[in-house]
Parts: sequence; structure tokens; C-alpha cells
Amino acid sequence: MYFTCIVWGPFDTPHGACWEGLTGIQNVVYAGKINALNSYVEFTINNAQSGEYYLMNIGGYSVAPMNFVHIVQANAGQAGAGSLTCDITTHCNIFLLTAQVGACNPQTNTFTLTGEAYFANPPTTGYLAVWDSATGYSALYTPPFISPFQFSIPGLPCDNQIHRIYAAFWDSTGCENTLTFQAPVLCPDATISGGGSICDNSNDSVPLIVSFTPNIQLPVTFTLIHNTDTLAPITTNGPFPYVWFTSVPGTYTLGYAYNSQCPGNVSGQAIVSVKPSPSVNLGADIHVCEGRPIFLDAGPGFQKYLWNTDETTQMIQVSQSGIYSVEVQNNFGCWGSDTISVNFHPAPGTLFIKHD
Repeated sequence: MYFTCIVWGPFDTPHGACWEGLTGIQNVVYAGKINALNSYVEFTINNAQSGEYYLMNIGGYSVAPMNFVHIVQANAGQAGAGSLTCDITTHCNIFLLTAQVGACNPQTNTFTLTGEAYFANPPTTGYLAVWDSATGYSALYTPPFISPFQFSIPGLPCDNQIHRIYAAFWDSTGCENTLTFQAPVLCPDATISGGGSICDNSNDSVPLIVSFTPNIQLPVTFTLIHNTDTLAPITTNGPFPYVWFTSVPGTYTLGYAYNSQCPGNVSGQAIVSVKPSPSVNLGADIHVCEGRPIFLDAGPGFQKYLWNTDETTQMIQVSQSGIYSVEVQNNFGCWGSDTISVNFHPAPGTLFIKHD
């Protein structure tokens, strides 16, 4: 906090101090306060070479106003030495590109790419060039360059491919940026997938998934075929993939898919199958005298047993009246259940025989 001036270097580029890092004292050329008597800073560059850059930070603690900075080039005039200048260098930087993909033109099967370039310290001469590397299509712009700068490249093909665009200032070496995007496609190819198994005694459902080629023109309409029956058309703007759930078994395919311009190709299938649920029978309700415990049997061969008494065995012993139920699971993962009422009745009292 007590430094008035710090100088780092050398760096190979104007932005080297930021990209390469200010890596400690080995890069410090000078760090000190101003001369309070004469109000100046003086430092020496011992071996100045052509193409090198130095970063000077002036500010912080000061005991007097600073009138000038004195830079000494120790190797001035020597063979191979660079020529020191005091010009301030500001480095151009395109730090962000955006891209918006337009809709396909059905007459030309092309689209227009628009976007913005965000930058700092642009040059005042030359061109800002924006081009698509896949096709070579480009746009050139002249100064003044004000960030954010809007660009437009028309006539790009609707090929559904990944493209890369570049933006660069011609009169500022290395001032460029790049961005990838996916081109749209005119016709909506669609594929159905999903499905699965459901238990025959449940309200389970499974997803049917319809996926479309990315960046299609919307809205899109498609039909679903269940076995041989064509269901009502569905028109949607997304989101994609389009997902819905069904509990109706069968084979599902796509009949067609189209938008306002043309039909696409359809493929795939989703199969919904039914798994049998287990059948468990605890028998008829039971009436029995008190003091005579009974066994309830859910039957053999199931994967899991769960009684409402929290027991998990095939058989349980009960000695109190009540409603007893059990759930069982088979090897398909389906569940079945049954309930039984057990009633314990008190035994009759002792009867006395009277003789006349």
C-alpha cells in the first residue's frame, strides 16, 4: 500500500501481464514511492528488446504530487537493442460472441445467422470480419466499432451441422473470438422410443418419447400408431423430446411428422408389455374359540411378503381378533394382496346339571 509506482515486465504481448500472470518479484522491474523532493519516479530497463511490453501501475500511497516518470534504457544504442517508446498500448479484446439461428427459408433451404460481438479497445481502422468456417460466408464492417456490435450472415445452408463462426479485427493482431452453433434443418425427422413393462393390476404407466431433429421449424405435427390404430394428431412447439405416459399395452410407432414446410422421416418403436401380478388367497374369514392361536398362510413361491403386522414371512401366528392383510411380490416385481378377518370368541361358561 506504500508503493506509488510498480512496473512489471517484460511480456511478449500487450496483454501478457494479464494472461501470463504477474508472477512475483522476478517480473518486477521497479516498486517504490515517488521522490518527494522532485516529485518524480525513475526506474531503469536494463536490456530493452524489440517487441517487449511493460506494465506500469501508478497510484496508491503518495506523499507528494507526481509530475513525471523517468524511464532509463540502460542498453540504448547498443547492437541489437530495442528502441524504447513511452506510447501507451491498449490491447483489443473480443470477449464475447452471441449467435441467433434464424428459420429456414423453404425456397432456398438457407437461413440467416445474427448475433452480437462484445469487445473492448477496438481499432479505429480496418474491418471487423465475421465468417462461417464451414462455408466461408462472411460479413465485413467498417469503423466506428461500438460494443456490442450486431452482425448478420445470410445464406447459410440448413444442413443440421455444427458450424463455427469467427470474429476478428483486421487491424489488431490477435483480437478475435470464436463460437460454435448448430444449423437448423427444414423437415422434422422424428424417432419414437421408450415404453416398458407394467403390472396388470396396477395404475403404473411408462413413458413414450418422441425425439426430433434439432432446430426444426415449429410447430410440428405427428401421429402415433398403437398396434394398427392411428391416434389423433399431436401439434406442438415443444419442449423436446416430447414425452407422455401410457398404461395401455401394445406396440407404438409413428405414422408421420411434418411442419408447415415439409414432412420428415419417422423411425423407431416403443413396446408396452404387461406383467402378471401374483394371486394370493388367505381363505374365508375365520371364527375360532379364544385360547386357540391359528396360523395364516400366504402361500409359497413369492419373492417378498409384507403383513400389516410388519412380519415378512410366508406364515404368521395370530391370537387376537382383527383384520389381517398381506402383500406379496412375484419375480416380475408385481404385487398382489388379500385380507382376512379373524374372530376369537369366548368359550361358554360351566353348566351345572341339576337332578330332581
